[in-house]
Amino acid sequence: MKTRKAGSMSNYAIETHYLGPTNYRGARIVAQWDRERLTISYPYELDGERCHRVAADAIIARRNAEMLARHPDDRPWRIAGYGATTRGYVYTVELAPDA
Repeated sequence: MKTRKAGSMSNYAIETHYLGPTNYRGARIVAQWDRERLTISYPYELDGERCHRVAADAIIARRNAEMLARHPDDRPWRIAGYGATTRGYVYTVELAPDA
């Protein structure tokens, strides 16, 4: 089974922020992890941090799907914690522990 060593490759941060509505588009949440960026429609049924969490979960799901398609034995990424910023939220991401 492949494993990654602890260090710069095992921990990352996902930054999220809110984009207000325009005349052409509704409100959105943007999540950015490294150079990867994902925009989702604002989930009005949720509020506060949960809206940002949906975007963070979506970008993790996309990266896990791509990674596990190439390397099925790798461990998936998961959110380890989060905190608020002046622009939105930051989620720390780590590899899930071995089963």
